[in-house]
Amino acid sequence: MTHIYVLETSPKDTALSSELASLFVTGFQQLDKTASVTRRRLRETALTSLDEGDIAALRTQDGAMNAQQEAAIALSDELISELDKADMIVIAAPFHNFTMTALMRQWLDYVVRPGKSFGYSAVGPKGLLQDKPVVILSTRGGNYRSSEEDSLHPADFQTSYLRHIFGFMGLHSVSFIAANGMDMGPEAREAGLTEAQAEIDKVISALSHHLAPAA
Repeated sequence: MTHIYVLETSPKDTALSSELASLFVTGFQQLDKTASVTRRRLRETALTSLDEGDIAALRTQDGAMNAQQEAAIALSDELISELDKADMIVIAAPFHNFTMTALMRQWLDYVVRPGKSFGYSAVGPKGLLQDKPVVILSTRGGNYRSSEEDSLHPADFQTSYLRHIFGFMGLHSVSFIAANGMDMGPEAREAGLTEAQAEIDKVISALSHHLAPAA
């Protein structure tokens, strides 16, 4: 059975990125009817900006800690455990200010943690999470398709950053599905959603062969 972990990073109660993530999950479950889903909505999660004491506690966990530091460690442990237990991670990631939402940036501060999701060796950093498919559904107000194959739009800082930070934790199998032109009028929006749906179908087909149990 495939366990899917869905991470919603929009501050909105109703977000197009979350809708696309749900479409992806529904499509995958049509091919793998045993797949289960756990959903984390960051807008409903008590994420707070980490202060100096929180960061020190997350890095070392040594010495006496106050209630705030203990809460930060407990939440970090919970969020990392959710990633660790999943067979596939699906992330609804709106394209905010050319990168990601503030909620997702805070989430990363809790999960990118030395000794838990990454470590260092004599040859450099090493991800500690087991590699698994990570599917990122990105909704974008403008058109940030690249004009050249196998290259990124110069204003797309989201793709390269998220590929790097997930790879840093050991999650290298990252797929991006972008819905471009969502704020550029009805025709551009429809074209962007059609393109995204085609990419969703393509990624589901590839992953179902990799993850779904044999008949």
